Amino acid sequence: MRGGRKERVRGDMLRELIFLVYLRNKYDLKPEVRVSTLKSLLGYSAGGIDYALKYSGFFETKGDEIKLSKKGKEYVKRELLPRYKNFAPIGYFLILLGVLFILQWYMFAKFNVSIIFGWESGLLLIIGGLILRFWLLPLLYWALKIQKKL
Repeated sequence: MRGGRKERVRGDMLRELIFLVYLRNKYDLKPEVRVSTLKSLLGYSAGGIDYALKYSGFFETKGDEIKLSKKGKEYVKRELLPRYKNFAPIGYFLILLGVLFILQWYMFAKFNVSIIFGWESGLLLIIGGLILRFWLLPLLYWALKIQKKL
């Protein structure tokens, strides 16, 4: 460690660049991003980001627009997204548990069967499950956008 920051190898920087371009192209309304902004965010040297964009094979550039090439999209799908897809079963479980809580509340309200949890608990679990399953990556991008001022 130097100066309190972790040392990063070139592959880590390239991986972050690929993921940032993927998130920006997928979840931002205006996917154009300046190369100078990416350079300052990720800590690339003056020629390093140009080299990564032109010769890595992961990107296609047209003016200020940077998109992932087919190779880049495959890399994201194969290497980067699986760790976020691990949250999908947890999200589905929370949704199911929330539905069961609401069903239990309904049974109490209609048939006077014993109640353990209220409908509010079920609704919160369903919302939490939906966030984990469908909105984890957009929320991650939103947090990065605010934190790094993209």
